[in-house]
Amino acid sequence: MPAPTIPGIGMVSGILHLIESEHTRSMQPLRARYIVHGSEIAEEEQSERWRGGMTGSPKDAQKAVPPPTDAAKKAVKVPKADIPDGLCYVNAPNQLKSVLDKIIEASRPDKLTIDYVGDVWGFKSSSFRAVLAVLKRVGFTETDGRPTDTYSKFRTENNRSEAALAALRNGFPDIFKRREFAQHLSEKDIADIVVDITGRERSDPTLRAIVGTFRTFAGYVAKSDESRTTAKNSDDRAEKTDLGGVLAPPNDRGNSSIGLSYQINIILPETTNIEVFNSIFCSIRENLLR
Repeated sequence: MPAPTIPGIGMVSGILHLIESEHTRSMQPLRARYIVHGSEIAEEEQSERWRGGMTGSPKDAQKAVPPPTDAAKKAVKVPKADIPDGLCYVNAPNQLKSVLDKIIEASRPDKLTIDYVGDVWGFKSSSFRAVLAVLKRVGFTETDGRPTDTYSKFRTENNRSEAALAALRNGFPDIFKRREFAQHLSEKDIADIVVDITGRERSDPTLRAIVGTFRTFAGYVAKSDESRTTAKNSDDRAEKTDLGGVLAPPNDRGNSSIGLSYQINIILPETTNIEVFNSIFCSIRENLLR
């Protein structure tokens, strides 16, 4: 006699199979992804309670995935802002100093090229190409390597400071926009300005290279350079003032000459004794008005 059938048993079996399949898929390992140095690394993590068949939810398994470590976070490379055109630099400012000193002591070449500084001056490293690029940027050489008048002035003791200051203003206009006499600032002050311009950290190698390059040129600028310029401008203004004096009457030859006018300020003492004033004005009349 055939076994009795239970209505709906096939439907119940199908539902149980579906639940089992969903439970099996939920047991798949969880994957945590990190980005380190531009590469994607996948770590498989699975909660022990799920491995042992213990009760829990998928959210419990997700909590078992460890967060990224500090080392992994620091390993992520953050794009940095480009260096503005108003700044220039070499990664090795000491190489720039060596070339500038050689410019002073050696004869002027027809063209300052990488072959010349290697064969004649002995600077064999290919990194000196960056030095030559900076010399073009600051106006020491033309685009083809021919030395300029600024190059020639830098070789002379009397004009070296002026040439170095011109090089600074050509190579670092963004710094001079913020401080007119930036050539006399300390290394810390220059670094503050470059941080403000670039947004980079003080420990950034490029920022340190910019500051080092600036300070290398500034080392050839005399401390009294600006004071001499100011004094010269004062002398020029004084000369113009003197030329604007009172003209003397024509002489016997019919030519007029330039005279000088003087202004004398007298500070009178605080007194009620009239004899004091008489003595002062009598002295002026006898000694100055004759």
